[in-house]
Amino acid sequence: MAATGDGASGGEYTEERPANVEGDEELMSKSLQIQSKRFYIDLKSNRRGKYIKISELPTNRSTKRKIILSLACGREFRDKLTIFAEFLAQQDTGKSEETVPEDGRLKSEMITGENKRYYLDLKENNRGRFLKVSQAPIIFPRGDRDSRGRGPMRKEIAIPAQGIVDIRNSLSEILEECGSDDDEGLELPKPCELRVEQKRFYFDVGSNARGVFLRISEVTANYRTSITIPKVGWARVRDTIGDLLDKVEGED
Repeated sequence: MAATGDGASGGEYTEERPANVEGDEELMSKSLQIQSKRFYIDLKSNRRGKYIKISELPTNRSTKRKIILSLACGREFRDKLTIFAEFLAQQDTGKSEETVPEDGRLKSEMITGENKRYYLDLKENNRGRFLKVSQAPIIFPRGDRDSRGRGPMRKEIAIPAQGIVDIRNSLSEILEECGSDDDEGLELPKPCELRVEQKRFYFDVGSNARGVFLRISEVTANYRTSITIPKVGWARVRDTIGDLLDKVEGED
């Protein structure tokens, strides 16, 4: 155990040494005690890159609840926590006079990753206010889902309102430690543009925790849409387009 300190709003955290768990390398870990729950924020790495795992372990249960975030989603999650903290601060100072809805939901936000969505709902019940964070795959392999992504593979954690700032601060420290070294040493091609009839296509190469990708955006006067292709699939996409072109030209 490397260091122990007090969180900004009463949560105690512990910074722990890296460990190897479940085949993934643990680069950094923090734990916080918030009310009757202990939260673990872990920076981990595997062959696909770095990621964040946030786990909730109530003292009266033996099973952890957890969500997994890419570094990009982790940074967006940190920013959303700031939004919720500011919202709560406004209510505490009397600047917000909104009444509590029947479903108890005070404020909601959403984060969309490459293959997951995260639903953040600040709620209030007879035990107080809390932030429910739900992780759901964008496409379920089986079963139905409702308008908020609920389905058989949904994962959730619940953060007491007074612990939102603590979680945000600890997550920020971890993100600052890992920095943006995913992009170090990479010399990515510059963006390029292609005009076809009344449309413009933009080709942007980027990188994240999962590796290098190509984003192709189609832009017209009325809308913009885009697709993302991992680097491992570029050659196959090129070959497929080449085959289609050969077939079309062969029919002329």
